Amino acid sequence: GGKDATASCLSPTLPGMVNLEPTFSAEAPPAERPPFDLRAWLSSFDMVMFYDRLVEAGYTTPEELRGLTTETLIGLGVATVRQRRLFLSEIRAMQDNISLLVAAQPVSDAPRKKRMVVRSKKTGGKVGVKLVTIDFPPCHLRLRFRDTEAGGGEVEDDTNEEEDDDDVGVESSAADRALCAHYDANVLLGRVLTSPAAVKKVWHCEIALPEDVVLAITPGQSVDIHCTNREEDVEALLQHLRLAQTAERTFEISAKGGDWPSHLPRRGTIRNVFRQYCDILLQNHPSRSLLRVLLEYCTDKGDREFLGGLCASGDLHAYHSYMAEHRPSLLDLLRRVPSCKPSLAHLLQVLPPLTPRSYSVASSPHTTPDRVAFCFSVVRYAVPSTGEERRGLCSSWLDGLLTRRAAGEAVPALRVSVRRPTAFSVPADLHRPLVMVGPGTGVAPFRGFLQHRQAQAAGGAAHGPCWLFFGCRTERDDYLYSPELREFEAQGVLGNLVVAFSREEREAVYVQHRLREHADRIYELLVREEGRLYVCGDLEHMAKDVRRVTKEIIAKGAGVTAEEADLLFAKLVERGQYVVEAWS
Repeated sequence: GGKDATASCLSPTLPGMVNLEPTFSAEAPPAERPPFDLRAWLSSFDMVMFYDRLVEAGYTTPEELRGLTTETLIGLGVATVRQRRLFLSEIRAMQDNISLLVAAQPVSDAPRKKRMVVRSKKTGGKVGVKLVTIDFPPCHLRLRFRDTEAGGGEVEDDTNEEEDDDDVGVESSAADRALCAHYDANVLLGRVLTSPAAVKKVWHCEIALPEDVVLAITPGQSVDIHCTNREEDVEALLQHLRLAQTAERTFEISAKGGDWPSHLPRRGTIRNVFRQYCDILLQNHPSRSLLRVLLEYCTDKGDREFLGGLCASGDLHAYHSYMAEHRPSLLDLLRRVPSCKPSLAHLLQVLPPLTPRSYSVASSPHTTPDRVAFCFSVVRYAVPSTGEERRGLCSSWLDGLLTRRAAGEAVPALRVSVRRPTAFSVPADLHRPLVMVGPGTGVAPFRGFLQHRQAQAAGGAAHGPCWLFFGCRTERDDYLYSPELREFEAQGVLGNLVVAFSREEREAVYVQHRLREHADRIYELLVREEGRLYVCGDLEHMAKDVRRVTKEIIAKGAGVTAEEADLLFAKLVERGQYVVEAWS
């Protein structure tokens, strides 16, 4: 009882913990939560000079401070109208301010261990009991709150823009330096590539970048789109943490030992840090370190039992099964354990950074020197445990932006950076055979490859055989870039276009099946003619299947065993003849 509907729907039956009142090792005694700190509260709005007078007058607790009036403040020597208004404003927001300042600092900044009794299932379904130790990450961050600057304007955040020393060579060209920067890129074109009946909606997008940046891009590179968390998600989190009234308060972050989370600003507001810098949706699943921090601030035995089961499970089965079934965000977890009132500093330390989303460049600078193209599918998925539909953060944001633009609205520029080249780059040697495998949006970089080869061929350069294996559900609904691909084939830039429509035949047909159908020719191109095979797309299924089929083709063509084919395949990878760019 007592848990809301959201919490109850997230509650699983876990092989959890029993008798979870923790016992502490003698060398690591439990730390008490700090009492209300009057000096810290006064420091948060630069009124610490009145500390001694308040103490002498007996105003030292939240309850006593809420009894202060204008007349009392005058009697205490708070002389100016501005100071008294500021005092009363802070007192009116006392409940939120006290929650913030007491919870802003961690329980302890020293490593702590808890010994807990855990019940877990053994082989055969029997239940065993064991004693485990949970290490709690110490908190190194300290937060100091300040007033908004005069005029009420928002204080600009201090981002930690540091040099990437790992990539600095002896010499650095202007183009190299340009690729390390961030750009505000206006959207020049957005069009939907799929039909309304398609299972996934796919957009083609073109953005403006400086010409020197575009000309430095090699087809195969990627652009990073920097998006922010949704306002409704940030607001819901602030409300749950009881920080909504103080969300615009500016604070400074300092570190006391330990590693500084490089993604955090040195200065900012609570709202903007959650909005712009922290992954509050936990789209790659919450780390066990985050769960341990939340566990440390739980006061309810049931809440500790739940999080303890996820943290202390030796085989990680409970953790992985819960994450797969519930896909929880930070707010989901906090609602599931309502007694958890985490330190803001500790929370910021362990929350993962909000990372940019990477999209393959789908154009060549030879064709469009003033812009870069990319395509993306709008991610939507259902939470297995509840059926609730969730949206991908960046793709849904881009979908909304391009939809508004198509309706004639003005839209903001995209915050973009360009990733450095990798092994997945268009081959410089046009004479060697090129085989590309890219179903769905995996075809995007190969559109850039083909534009590049088209421009080179127009200059009189001869080129060797070129194959593209593309796959989608149906020709009508999601055959991406079909007119362009057919035109490349008609011009001879693309020698063979092989397509697999997985939903148009009695049995599903995928790119790996089409690859096997042309096994003899693929073996000649890849092994005998030392061509290159590029694979782009889904890591979980497609990339693994194409890898397996390629090994089968090698085994058959060379007349060797599977083990010998593995060795030959490894040599192809080592020589850069088999290159993969895949995502999960």
